[in-house]
Amino acid sequence: MARGDWNSWTTYNAADFVFYNGNVYVAMAEAGGNPPDSDGRWRLLIIVGPVGPQGGSGPPGDTGPAGPQGPAGLPGDVSSQQLTDTVNNAIAATARNPNSFAAYAGNFSDPPTVEQLRSFRDWANALLAAIVR
Repeated sequence: MARGDWNSWTTYNAADFVFYNGNVYVAMAEAGGNPPDSDGRWRLLIIVGPVGPQGGSGPPGDTGPAGPQGPAGLPGDVSSQQLTDTVNNAIAATARNPNSFAAYAGNFSDPPTVEQLRSFRDWANALLAAIVR
């Protein structure tokens, strides 16, 4: 039975194992008091040598499975180009444009100026008037 580090105050039974001065000893009969390396009731079982150099790194492990998709992020700000493209695409996608009404030609800065918004308002009013005709 493994009994840990040798202790002079412990009584050991036959077949008990102890560590002493870095080596492993086994008791051949009841023993205690004297160190294993100077008592005939002990036998050296394992001589522990010096620690060798550290080995190299092993290969990388397998990649685990992909985790679940996270929640959608918050909507971002709309750029002036996206706003212009959205307006132009909406007009281009209109099935009926009998008056050949042109797409909005203005641009928006970020943020849009009052004058740009007024220009768009006027164009939208003209578009609505053309649709109503």
